[in-house]
Amino acid sequence: MPQPKVLCLVLGSLEREGWINPNLALQLIKYAKDDRFNVEVGTVTGYRPHDTARNAAMVAARQADPDWIIQLDNDVVPSVSPLDIIANAPKDAAVIGVSYGICGRGCVGKDVPKLYPPSAAKQVADYEPATELPGGVLCINSVVLRKFPCGPWFQINTKAGSEILEWGAGEDSHFCNLVRSAGLKVYLHKSRAGHLHTVDVSTLV
Repeated sequence: MPQPKVLCLVLGSLEREGWINPNLALQLIKYAKDDRFNVEVGTVTGYRPHDTARNAAMVAARQADPDWIIQLDNDVVPSVSPLDIIANAPKDAAVIGVSYGICGRGCVGKDVPKLYPPSAAKQVADYEPATELPGGVLCINSVVLRKFPCGPWFQINTKAGSEILEWGAGEDSHFCNLVRSAGLKVYLHKSRAGHLHTVDVSTLV
């Protein structure tokens, strides 16, 4: 039986252009060596804002025709490998995401996954149905591209009637609503990911 094909794309222009945080870079090497899957790792750079970058990743995935697409923001560090998440996912999972928080002083010089103990990815209880997901770590089954072969898949929505284009719903919420509109299932995995943010160092003193 052939190995499932996984395209793992890091969105490299969301935090700093072309930058991938060191902990995530080390994890990508491990993903590429995972013998359960045929994994191709790449980057998507030069696209802003977030919805444009995520749509560019989907276009790249459409051309590669993988079984799963993993989208990772360049400033996150999953505590559980997305490959473990998809290997043990519910059979009807179309999209799986994880929660993440801000990674502050405690992450400096440390292995982020140890700060967020991974749950047992093999247990179905680690997956709960969701209506919306954060976009930093997304595992997307190819069924989504079969249902929606053309984009845009992600879109930042503004409040109706707003003269100044106030933020209404994020591109990740729009995507989940689109997927669920086709009767596909969205799940949240109960692990967490580290989220590195640029901060004013004076606030840490």
